[in-house]
Amino acid sequence: MAPVEQSTPTQICRRCKTEVFDCDNPFCENCGFDLKYGVVKVPTSGQCIYCQQVEKLTDEHIFGKWLIKALGRVSQYRFHSVGRPERLVFWEPVDFHRSDPLSAVGDLLDSTVRNVCERCNTTWMSDIHKIAQPLVLQLVKGGWQVHSHEECIALSRWVAMVAINLECHGRILKTTQHQRTALMNGHPLDGWQVSFGNLRDSWRRSYVQSIGVPLGMGTENTPLHINNAYFCIDRAVFHARSSISNGMLQMATMAVGLSGARLPTTPLWPSSGRPLEDLLKGVNLSSSDVQALTLPGGSVQG
Repeated sequence: MAPVEQSTPTQICRRCKTEVFDCDNPFCENCGFDLKYGVVKVPTSGQCIYCQQVEKLTDEHIFGKWLIKALGRVSQYRFHSVGRPERLVFWEPVDFHRSDPLSAVGDLLDSTVRNVCERCNTTWMSDIHKIAQPLVLQLVKGGWQVHSHEECIALSRWVAMVAINLECHGRILKTTQHQRTALMNGHPLDGWQVSFGNLRDSWRRSYVQSIGVPLGMGTENTPLHINNAYFCIDRAVFHARSSISNGMLQMATMAVGLSGARLPTTPLWPSSGRPLEDLLKGVNLSSSDVQALTLPGGSVQG
């Protein structure tokens, strides 16, 4: 009788000391510990993701502190879970592993991330919040009061900034440095699609993902990334997709089978040149409509 082969553990979980045999699962099956990243220590100083200067980092409210002041809290706890694919090859079935939900006291709008220096936080980022604030507060109450293309641009810049914050919060910052620098310098958003919609019911939720799209360029290990995020605040949903440029974003959406797919939301950026009255028609989106904003790939939910 042939001897039974013994499996060799690939590593030991640093939290519960359990032997780990499944090298594809990034989370410990016993305690849910993140085997790849562990417990992330939040630094007090580091390189700002925008100006790239090494400074003391500030706790930036992902959505803006003014929102929690204006809308208040609707839940006592917020949840955060990370999902990663076992392997990611398009046109083949993919198994996804998800971490156990981590809970923290507070509402979704309490969420913060430490990724920017005080100078960026209190200057141009503060200006983006101030310009977008009256527009956002009307939209989250179910209104559609966007009167000009300038207001569409202002709202798009705020949505893009929040989407970058969500990437950092989910440990998947893939937005390029040139896109972050362009946002900081007030340049047009290159490689972004931004939209928003009106929700039937009040909802607070965030979802962010970044997936690699093989386009036959470069090596197999360097796929083109398409970043996708949406967040629901009461009666409004805001959505952003990005890649390294406008052309590459179109190619990436084509590669995942979404070329020409009509989003349920109203486009804000890039500008279509159509009259605003043709664009800003309120629609009551359901939860299934919101789910249509996701891409086939790993995700981080909040």
